[in-house]
Amino acid sequence: MLVQMFVLIMVIIAVTYYQKKQIKYFTNNNEIQKAILQLRNNSSLQTKVDKIQYQRFKINYDYNIDDYFYYDYISGSDSSKPTVVVLPFLGGHSQSNLIRSVVKRFNDHGHSVAVLLQRGSLGTSNHPNQQKFRQVSDYEDIEILLKVLNSKVILIGYSMGAYQLVRYLGLQSKLAQQYVEYAFVSYFLCDQVIPLKIDKQKFNRFGCSIVNHVQQNSLYLINQGFEEQQVQQIIEQKSLYLYDDLVIQKLQNHCSKEDLYQSRNEEINKCLQNINVPCMFVWGKQDALTPTLPVASIKANINLSYAQVNGDHLDPVANQLICNIALNM
Repeated sequence: MLVQMFVLIMVIIAVTYYQKKQIKYFTNNNEIQKAILQLRNNSSLQTKVDKIQYQRFKINYDYNIDDYFYYDYISGSDSSKPTVVVLPFLGGHSQSNLIRSVVKRFNDHGHSVAVLLQRGSLGTSNHPNQQKFRQVSDYEDIEILLKVLNSKVILIGYSMGAYQLVRYLGLQSKLAQQYVEYAFVSYFLCDQVIPLKIDKQKFNRFGCSIVNHVQQNSLYLINQGFEEQQVQQIIEQKSLYLYDDLVIQKLQNHCSKEDLYQSRNEEINKCLQNINVPCMFVWGKQDALTPTLPVASIKANINLSYAQVNGDHLDPVANQLICNIALNM
């Protein structure tokens, strides 16, 4: 009797463990499906990785020498493999644990990796006299970087980087087809209205991500017409809401945050229809900021796939899945 009970308990534990490891997914891509089914426990991802020694490059826009950005780069051992281009989350950079772990994994397998630095991260910033107003959601830096690399790449975007990636793939679909082999969109805020719906205190924890961006670009924002007091308020209150208020004030074509976010949603829907390269969306069950995906829109485009994993916003479990799929395709 005791033996039977022990066996039953072990079976329950095994089933529970398997269910926790299960991945809910949809794909029209046979290679992605095969890669998911071939995931191996011994291909785990290191979440704590020592600092990586990169080369840093600066790219200037031709039309304005004051408009520039940076990317960090590490060479791979196998030039036949596509370069991996990583687009960090807002507040993230090439030395963030989440980013270092994915860089190391791909680099260990021979890939060169380029990490596009968000303007304001790791001491970078917009030039105070830069004329063009750039939002954190702009994708032009991606476009220029891929032209400079001039080869097929694997693109991976996280949170704000994912939003930039979707905009690039959807609004520049012909260029993307030329440069992108595969794309992975991780923890993507597909419904921009969600921040207005979720608990404000819960949302405020994401506000820290805007601080570095505003601090490093404060002179630039003030020269763009923002009041110094407003800029300081964003830094002190760590408020994404206040930052969006400034964006609305600058763009002058939206009367409220609701209007701004709704226009972004309409753009996202168009982008999802236009993406014409293989692209997988990965999001977490426990993610308060990105709790859902536009599943119907994804299923309507043969190039798109999705996978749902256990995890909160920017949980490293998504990295595990992305690396395993990309390295087994």
